[in-house]
Amino acid sequence: MEIPSGGAAMTRIYANRVTGPSYMLSQIFLAGPIQLMKAIGRFRSLIPYSDTLKARIQRQLEKIETAKKWQDLSEYRDNALETLYLIRMNKVQYSPRKIRIRSL
Repeated sequence: MEIPSGGAAMTRIYANRVTGPSYMLSQIFLAGPIQLMKAIGRFRSLIPYSDTLKARIQRQLEKIETAKKWQDLSEYRDNALETLYLIRMNKVQYSPRKIRIRSL
């Protein structure tokens, strides 16, 4: 077993001083922009809140639930925005391959 020398102890102290700030800087300059882009993406995907939109979405959900079967998305072309919001909120099942929706 080797006894650590004074030089080895000083090297360890200086290495610890360098690794802390370098880790912080790498998180700020490398991970920071990635987190910022994720936050911007989440803000862009928010559904705007309004009472009229909420009522339209609820009516659209009731329309889809009354069918109780898979339906073509083109059947709801007149209310496409509300239907897409329902898909995004996972209130209806969506098959991207067949482009069909169904109530849960």
